[in-house]
Amino acid sequence: RRERYVKWWLNKWMRPVYWVGLGAVMGAVGVTVVREWWDSASRKECLYLERGGKYYQVLGHAWDEEKKDFNVLYRPLFHCKASLNTHEAHLLGTAPLSHFPTGYTHYGALDLQSRSLTLPGPFVHDPEWNKGTLLPPTALPQHTCTPSATTPSTSSITASGHATCSYDIYKKAR
Repeated sequence: RRERYVKWWLNKWMRPVYWVGLGAVMGAVGVTVVREWWDSASRKECLYLERGGKYYQVLGHAWDEEKKDFNVLYRPLFHCKASLNTHEAHLLGTAPLSHFPTGYTHYGALDLQSRSLTLPGPFVHDPEWNKGTLLPPTALPQHTCTPSATTPSTSSITASGHATCSYDIYKKAR
């Protein structure tokens, strides 16, 4: 009689618990796979720069009010310690595009250590922003880049009259 009760109890209560638990585990695995796929795809769409064998993830382009030109807002994909007479230890930095002579690189070019430190993007969201990628002056046709000026110039083809490159110019150059 006791065996019968145990079988009845197992069939009545434990079987549904087993299936619910299995479903929860399978759902968690499915969500994790989709999230990893999404993160991987967004990391591949991000911009990366290389300089001296070290990689940097581009977080955006920042307008420098003092120099009247764009700078790259980057994140080093390595532990960046202080260096005598060059820079302090930092997690984020800005530099002119000319600081990275090789230009942009793709996700596949990064080494494994650098890939492990990348963040999924995009890092900004503005539905009205429909500009292209800002390129260094050497990557654009010669007539699209002018020297930076402290006052707007009538001969400059940038919208502000400042800057060495412009998002608007990039779109027209392509």
